[in-house]
Amino acid sequence: RKVVATEMSKSSVALARENVALNNVTNVRVAKLTAEDFVEVFEGTREFRRLRDAFIDIPPQSEQQPIIDTPLSLTNVNDKSVAELQNEKVMTFDRLRTLFVDPPRAGLDETCRRLASQFERVVYVSCNPETLARDCADLSRTHDLTRLAAFDQFPYTPHLE
Repeated sequence: RKVVATEMSKSSVALARENVALNNVTNVRVAKLTAEDFVEVFEGTREFRRLRDAFIDIPPQSEQQPIIDTPLSLTNVNDKSVAELQNEKVMTFDRLRTLFVDPPRAGLDETCRRLASQFERVVYVSCNPETLARDCADLSRTHDLTRLAAFDQFPYTPHLE
């Protein structure tokens, strides 16, 4: 299994890359990319140098080949040293099957819900029960809800995870 992680925060991308390196994880690549940018990559309408610089190759959905279980996380990380980058190999993500999303309180926008509907599995972490319900209702056209858990990490507030 391979993981491509995207995040729009440069500092979060840096920390994620550091974590990957410190834990000797070899099946994860992280790049600074918004969810909307990822949709363009996934659909093959745009290429980003940031992906090449992070040694990530994602063929457009229409060109994807045999199924290789490849989870996806929508999160980002920082720049490596030149020496580290020279030792990296490009990781190709031939077939993306699992999407992990952790959207803001507003939930997934229409573009991201459309993207999610194209994945076999969607793992959705939400901080807003209302937008989670909306997004789950929309995704129920293409997916079955198989598991749900609520965590009250903020007692005495209306917020749940």
